[in-house]
Amino acid sequence: MFVNRGEDDWTVANVTLPKYGFVANIPTPDGRLEAGILRRDGVIVEHSQSENVVYANARSSLGELTRIRPTVTAIESASGTSRPALKFTVAWDAADPIPPNYQPFLHFVDSQGQIIFQGSPAGPALAPNATGELLLPAVARLPEAVQAGDEFELGVGLFVAGDGRRLAILGRDDGTRRIRLGKIRVLENRSIHWTPEPVTVDEFATRVNINAKPIDFGWVVTAGALKAERQPQAVLLTPLPNEKAGMRYQIRSDRLPWPIPLPKRIVAITESGEVLWDRPLADDGAFQHDEQAFAYRLEK
Repeated sequence: MFVNRGEDDWTVANVTLPKYGFVANIPTPDGRLEAGILRRDGVIVEHSQSENVVYANARSSLGELTRIRPTVTAIESASGTSRPALKFTVAWDAADPIPPNYQPFLHFVDSQGQIIFQGSPAGPALAPNATGELLLPAVARLPEAVQAGDEFELGVGLFVAGDGRRLAILGRDDGTRRIRLGKIRVLENRSIHWTPEPVTVDEFATRVNINAKPIDFGWVVTAGALKAERQPQAVLLTPLPNEKAGMRYQIRSDRLPWPIPLPKRIVAITESGEVLWDRPLADDGAFQHDEQAFAYRLEK
């Protein structure tokens, strides 16, 4: 067994171990047990294998987190009035689609996290299910009571107007699902000086498959996680419980660690074993996860 306790990647036993990674190959009464957390194709992944079970996890699941990251691309102020306007643009890098019913909030808060004033969108709203780099122009006005030297942090996020529910997204969260983007400092002429949030290493992002890149594990190519278990007349495939609908798996049955007849059909089942559907398996072994399915059987 090898464990990387250093900061840099370590190549050992024909694999690359990231920080905290390990590889183990252990004899047991039921055969050899293999397991590891390693770097494959630039991504930290998990795998394990025993006599009748093999598991692969490309670590694209972020739990509650949605792959949407906001940043400020521009901010400026117009001085000369008691309540000068701030004009700024927030870019939303949406690898995942904007969920329906969610809209942006743009808070300027004090050192205690209290909202002092807010920004308002000055352009089209973020469209439901939109992806890519989405630019949102916005405006805000300084309250009359602010004075030179006052500082306010800009925190943004996405929420549901009806109940205030906020979406968990990527970035430096202040603990309320509000992402810190930087600070403004009010100057003598009531213009502002903008300081963006310092760039720091996102340790979480470095250890997950943030872009949902498909990884080749030999017996399966996927960005998700899947367990394959040998059964008397089939192979049982079980995704993780929080797997996203539509996750793609490409099964290479001839590269499973045990010989099986070439599967011809795939059967989706519920947790109680009831059949949801029964279909021919594609020639390339690929299928997409059905959110109603608990597991799948590969049958000849």
